[in-house]
Amino acid sequence: MRVLDWSTLDESGRRAALARPGRGARSGVERLARDVIAQVRQQGDAALRLLTRRFDGVDLEEFAVAPAEFASARSALS
Repeated sequence: MRVLDWSTLDESGRRAALARPGRGARSGVERLARDVIAQVRQQGDAALRLLTRRFDGVDLEEFAVAPAEFASARSALS
């Protein structure tokens, strides 16, 4: 992942940051999405756990969100 500090970018850098990826990049994303969907269809929750670890760096024990977690998140909102 590439992190950009918007306040340090010049006009050209900001334009480049907002530019859509080229067609080649999109086809890679589409292929990855198809692979993810196929993996989840074949392996179910096990695939979701692996993919969450891979993409988010998180090991989930449960997929369900407890009422207390919702309440905590809700109270953190302005």
